[in-house]
Amino acid sequence: MPTLAIVGAGPGMGLAIARTFGSRGFDVALIARTKEKLDSLVAQLGQEGITAAAFPADVMDRPSLTAALDAVTVRFGGIDVLEYSPAPHSPVPGFTMAAPSEVTVENLQPQIEYTFYGAVTAARAVLPAMREAGSGALLFTTGGGSIHPVPMLGNVNAAGGALRNWVLNLHNELSGSGVYAAHVAINTWIGEGGPAGIPAATPRRSRPCTGTCTSAATSPRSSSTADTCRHMVRRRAADHPSLPTRRISAPDFGGMPPHMVSDSIELLAAEVAPTIRKETHGR
Repeated sequence: MPTLAIVGAGPGMGLAIARTFGSRGFDVALIARTKEKLDSLVAQLGQEGITAAAFPADVMDRPSLTAALDAVTVRFGGIDVLEYSPAPHSPVPGFTMAAPSEVTVENLQPQIEYTFYGAVTAARAVLPAMREAGSGALLFTTGGGSIHPVPMLGNVNAAGGALRNWVLNLHNELSGSGVYAAHVAINTWIGEGGPAGIPAATPRRSRPCTGTCTSAATSPRSSSTADTCRHMVRRRAADHPSLPTRRISAPDFGGMPPHMVSDSIELLAAEVAPTIRKETHGR
């Protein structure tokens, strides 16, 4: 069975992504700081027939993150898709928001450690095996400010923008290798406790839509949001004819409301899963 590892797994977007890939035959490894939270998610997925396991680690502790991903490889035999999407829904020591003119090395460094260095650490832990196999996917999620910055999030957006730039360049480097890298920007806070003035959505709205959808950014449609997302993906692929076409070519899904983000994940899973299942058969 192919394996998905989610770094920053939680009961909102993380659980939705786990369900999306799990329904396509993936085993799921959940990585986050709190073991009790992870055990609860593992139990939920198990009740839905999805094999999952918990691997506690802190993205700010790079050795522990690497050790957790190594443990996933031992437990499941490998990692076929890495999804990096940590989001601090509870207070994190040293984390503050700062406008661009108020950014200092001291309030920027924790954001860089959390968003960018953690992603680089996770990728370096799994990429060598993916390259050797000639197959795999690296998916990274940030806030919408990584593309369209918000003044009140000057330090947060800087870290997200750095990650996005690196992911797009990683995608370029990996062209033709069979390994796909992509960035997904969520233009909405998922769950409760978000910053004042930032649009928010419940975790349920972050799950894939199957029919007519309505949001603050869209009007009702008779066709499914997935159809619209497919059009966007095809258009972006057409804009980049030099990119590999083995899977969805567009490496950047940005600034979308939650239902569009979930449909992008749905489409990525639909494209990635069949190829990876075939290449990992019998592992």
